[in-house]
Amino acid sequence: MNASVTSRFGYFTVFGFTKNPIFLKHKLPDQLGIVPRVLDFGSVGHFFFHSSYGDIAETEETILLKLGFVRSPTMSPLSAKQLLAQKAVSPEAIGHRSFRGNALVASFSKKEPRFLVYKTILSAPQLYYAALDDGILCATGLRPLVAMLDRVEMRDEAVVSQVLLGAVAGPATHLRDVFRLFPGELLRWKDEEMSVKMVQDLRFADGGILFERADSGALDTLYDRFRSVIGAYLDDIEKPGCSFGNLLSGGVDSSFLQLAINEASSGSRIRSFSYAVRVPSFEREIEYAKQAVSVFDTEHTFIDVTEEEFPTLLINATRVLAQPVLTMAEVCKLKLADSVSKSADGPQFLFVGQGADTLFGLKISKKLRILEYLARVPASEMALTLGGTFLRPLTKRGQTLLNLADILSHLDDLDYLKAPINTEATSDLTLARRYFGDEAVRRVLEDRRDREAKYLDSNHYTEKVHMVELLSDCYEIESQSSQLFLSCNKEQLYPFLDEDVIQLSFAFRPWVRYVKGLRTKHVLKRILERRVITPVTRQPKGGSMFHADFNRWIQSGSLRDMVRDIPLPGWLSRADFERLVENPSLPLWHLLAIDIFRKQISTIKELKRF
Repeated sequence: MNASVTSRFGYFTVFGFTKNPIFLKHKLPDQLGIVPRVLDFGSVGHFFFHSSYGDIAETEETILLKLGFVRSPTMSPLSAKQLLAQKAVSPEAIGHRSFRGNALVASFSKKEPRFLVYKTILSAPQLYYAALDDGILCATGLRPLVAMLDRVEMRDEAVVSQVLLGAVAGPATHLRDVFRLFPGELLRWKDEEMSVKMVQDLRFADGGILFERADSGALDTLYDRFRSVIGAYLDDIEKPGCSFGNLLSGGVDSSFLQLAINEASSGSRIRSFSYAVRVPSFEREIEYAKQAVSVFDTEHTFIDVTEEEFPTLLINATRVLAQPVLTMAEVCKLKLADSVSKSADGPQFLFVGQGADTLFGLKISKKLRILEYLARVPASEMALTLGGTFLRPLTKRGQTLLNLADILSHLDDLDYLKAPINTEATSDLTLARRYFGDEAVRRVLEDRRDREAKYLDSNHYTEKVHMVELLSDCYEIESQSSQLFLSCNKEQLYPFLDEDVIQLSFAFRPWVRYVKGLRTKHVLKRILERRVITPVTRQPKGGSMFHADFNRWIQSGSLRDMVRDIPLPGWLSRADFERLVENPSLPLWHLLAIDIFRKQISTIKELKRF
């Protein structure tokens, strides 16, 4: 990739159309510190363009920008120049079926006032856009876009989604009249009008591969194809002499990825990284990473994160993202990205295992498998109800049985609020219902389900739950994490969210893919067990969080003042707030994240790195 001038915003791209010469001559240089390339189209206005990273090629008629990596159907990496030469991309059309990968591809005409932008399925590179009075403004990050807007206003209706999901899922953002291109969508600017259309969903054309069983042949096919994808990424990285590393936490996802990197890499130096929160509740995660380093023989770097620096990191992450931070893990990733950036030999690209569990089996798939079994048993609902009623006075398991009976009786009702499709990747549903009411909560959850129906509309309940997660929480983590690394002039790569890998995972039937017995991610675990001796496949799942110590930070530590400084919104009583502080949970984190965002939105326009 050809990196040009970097800026105080890290890596970013901005482009659009305007008729305002002041915008071009003063606002872009003053607010973003750049002098963009400008094409004059007379009365229609001026096209402006600047990118501090990516692969850029052009002809006499076209400028092409490629952010991320794509390749041909035969697995050959494709550069921006090759995409132009093969006429796969032009300002009139983007032949998205002629290339695969994880990327954002844009084509700008030098002869006419028009352009196209296409985002592959689950692409890490983002595109945010807003209408100007005389044109359109697009940027790969919210922060540079916000810096260019005269005023920014938070959407009040985003609060329900933020408290419930931790993010605003879908094309909308927290900011009024600011949107983002969603996976598989094509943005077209022509005749001074913008249109957005979805051209690629998760209903992939039949690739000729279908696995009814996860036998040895199926496992070999999956791994061979996955390793080929990794090989294509490495070819693209190493051609210009760039270096890479892997975020190796020691879990199944990052270990599987490390195995493929080791086998596909031609170099002798294999580097890995992870953050290390120096608190007791994170010690097991650090030990997992150390085990993986020993197994895969990587040159590993732990990036320490301390309680004292966490509040500042949280504020900085909010400024970088120009939106509330999704989880505490994203805050730690900013420290990791910044440390790698400041290292003299820090790699340019970092692989991430995000998405593996969503494709091959979330923790909830165990519960869903149990529900599937129970649904086949005659009178199971009645038996669970009777057993639960008897046991409830004696043990908590009685309420568990009653909950299972309740869910079973509504299994076909997707609008039922306690259904797994609605509770997965949400914070406290009971609190959200009390704060905002059932109707507001239902609207958020229905919107999330509608997105799955738009992209796949699976008739298999477990797959539907996983696809809801893929298009919401999983994608939001990828988006935020990628933005944080770009702010430090580093790029992340997400092979599990690569179009080829997603399609190949779909070759496994849903009843085969997610769980075997009660073993989640069994497909990846079995491949690991066949190829390397590692305890990771049998260990209890670790986590990227440190809840016990984080709760202490909130109650009496470094975050106490920030939490106590939250002005209570009208929907939250003082008594409810005190209960949240006494027993911290996700709603309190989301409340803190949105409060910091509100307070930082004015300073986000400042010309600072963070």
